[in-house]
Amino acid sequence: MLRAEVKATVGPGHLTVVSAMIPGTDPGAGEIVYSCHLDHQRPGANDNGSGCVTILESARILARLVATGALPHPKRTLLFIWGPEVEGTMAFLASHPEIRRQLRASIHMDMVGGDPFKNKSIFHVTATPWSLPSFVTDVGATFAEVIRKGAADYAESGSGEDAAVVETHAGEPGTRNEFIADTRPYSSGSDHDDFDSSTVAVPSLYLNDWPDIYIHTDHDTLQQIDPTKLRRVALLGAAAGYAYANLDVDQLPRVLPLLTANAEARLANDFKQAQAWVNDPSLPPMPALYEGQNLMAQALRRESQALNTVVEFAGGRSGDADESTKSIAAEAHELETSLEKQAGSRGAKFLSPSAPWADDRVATKVPVRIGDFGPPTYQNDDVLIARLGRERVAKIKLLSSAVTPMLQAEDLSELYAYEIVNFVNGKRTVGEIRDAVSAEFGPIGVDVVADYLNACAEAKIIAWK
Repeated sequence: MLRAEVKATVGPGHLTVVSAMIPGTDPGAGEIVYSCHLDHQRPGANDNGSGCVTILESARILARLVATGALPHPKRTLLFIWGPEVEGTMAFLASHPEIRRQLRASIHMDMVGGDPFKNKSIFHVTATPWSLPSFVTDVGATFAEVIRKGAADYAESGSGEDAAVVETHAGEPGTRNEFIADTRPYSSGSDHDDFDSSTVAVPSLYLNDWPDIYIHTDHDTLQQIDPTKLRRVALLGAAAGYAYANLDVDQLPRVLPLLTANAEARLANDFKQAQAWVNDPSLPPMPALYEGQNLMAQALRRESQALNTVVEFAGGRSGDADESTKSIAAEAHELETSLEKQAGSRGAKFLSPSAPWADDRVATKVPVRIGDFGPPTYQNDDVLIARLGRERVAKIKLLSSAVTPMLQAEDLSELYAYEIVNFVNGKRTVGEIRDAVSAEFGPIGVDVVADYLNACAEAKIIAWK
């Protein structure tokens, strides 16, 4: 057995961040940033050597195609950053406000090359949080689906190698694995948390493997990496970034119908959850109907805002998405009518039940964000602990077992905390913030939200109007 004592101090330091760019033709159109992280407490091949090498390959692909004239120069600049994880991203953005102001979208890669059968992993295209609805997820998911289909056809028949994007090395063909990938809701744990946070507000296409049985172990080696998967993700990243960099108003007639169809599919899926809440026998009919209606209202807001982001991004007119938003609003209305009928069969007496917090004075308070930018917690830096101490933080209902042990067991407390602060905009009340996070993650008490915001006020992250 060994025992060691380390005498360490904390003080100012310097972090070197390697960056590169492919200049855009319109300096005023903003920049698309690719990010990964070079450092880690347990650096490995997948975590995150894979992300670092893959954004480099995306850069190489695009630089070569632009240099040879196979692709026109992008309208927006493509910026590539190899920095320290999370805290390093925050430091970089804080040190370079001129770059932060130029950013329009992010492509973040953290663990993207694990062999799915060796690592027991699934490749995820992760959506932006509901506090930052954006079209960027759908663009990445569309390219991922094209690659997934090509890979599936190749795995089954052995034909269509080009469409399957198979890597070869020294004349040997790469794996014929399928591209096991999906699109999933926002989840935390990497630099995309910084970009997606409300005071940075750069929507991020987060690409990652999860789970990975070798993460943070000495077995995270090249033997667990699938070169074909690396090549596929490099192509996905290059295609998505180039699409963001060149999106303009002329493309809206083709892009908006696709995004509208995706929005309608998500609303139908949200309806399934709303229906489950409305018919939950453990909930009285009226509160159950409120939660179901709230979910559909918040989901419609999310999809409508996402459709408007593509119009704004492309430089379109304010009404260009009106036809699309009317279409999804009509679908949402039909689904809500069905919810009302189901609630009525359970004994609900009114079609518009009161909010569960309607008579709670604390629900009318309005928080406003002050001071620091970025999320209150980023990797090993926790603003609440630093400013309030662990004893005070342990008393916060959301972060303790005072609410329900399942929040901690499923890591939901971290997600609630992240989004509660993101929804603070100086206009929403505590009750409205409660409704927003309840739709995204599941119903939660307004007292829990208020208690967390009170702690944030003590830490001078927010203030009360």
